[in-house]
Amino acid sequence: MYLIGVDGGGTHSRLTLADEQGHILGRADCGGINFNAIGMSAARKNLFDAVDALLADNNATADDCAMLAIGSAALDTLADEALVREFCGDRFDPARCLMDSDVSVSLYAATGGKPGILLIAGTGSMGAAFDVEGRQHIAGGWGYLLGDSGSGFDIGRRALLAAAEAEDYGRETLLRPIFCEHFGTPTLREAIPIIYSEDFKPSDIAALSAGTDRAAQSGDELAIEVIETAAYSSAELCACLHKRSGAEHVAVYGGVFEHSERYNEAFRAALAALGCRHLAVELLATPPQIGALMMGAKELGILDDCFRENVLKK
Repeated sequence: MYLIGVDGGGTHSRLTLADEQGHILGRADCGGINFNAIGMSAARKNLFDAVDALLADNNATADDCAMLAIGSAALDTLADEALVREFCGDRFDPARCLMDSDVSVSLYAATGGKPGILLIAGTGSMGAAFDVEGRQHIAGGWGYLLGDSGSGFDIGRRALLAAAEAEDYGRETLLRPIFCEHFGTPTLREAIPIIYSEDFKPSDIAALSAGTDRAAQSGDELAIEVIETAAYSSAELCACLHKRSGAEHVAVYGGVFEHSERYNEAFRAALAALGCRHLAVELLATPPQIGALMMGAKELGILDDCFRENVLKK
């Protein structure tokens, strides 16, 4: 009997295969599975092609997999039967599929169900917390049209707006040459057809966050303002979850937290300004797909100390 845990992000997704004792048998990566951003067909193909390949590497098929536990950036709560059926379709038995938000599986990876807070700042952003009674609290996760404050998309969009305004008014900023190099255009205005093309996705805006961070590290004032504004938004989300849950341990996850030292510094400074200096913050140590595996094992009734010990081995 096999289980697969999935950390399904907006840009990248990670899969881990385990047996019923929690021994890790294989890992795989694929593109984003946020069907709200890229469509159901593309999200399904990204995931299930990777699932099929991972199982094939272990001489197995979907029939050998008792549980596919998915944490998806497209969700903010447990998916209902109709959505599971729509997403799994003819690629996997919906009765053996658990779909929840990416923040839920990350939260479980961080806390094992105990009190704690989890913040994600990747392509999008979201937060969740368990309180002392095991209740889950959700904040953020509104998507790029309604929110995603503090995310890579938020940083990229703010920086792109700042760079466009700087080009109009002749202001100096490193964001302009960095973004022109990114788009391969002499001026930012000449990137307009690229930005407004049909295949330009929210993740393409989020990709600009790396260049924004480079500009900030070089002292560019506009870039620094963008990074600090985004970090403050994440700190506000964290403070909100602390107030609602009472939890004081915070795990952070996602490309923005993982790759931007300046963002992390600004995030901690913002927490202090919001009266939350006492919160213990650390990068998520256990991969979210392992949290998904544990949630899947719990659903099957096989989540015991042996499974936990094996699945958490480095």
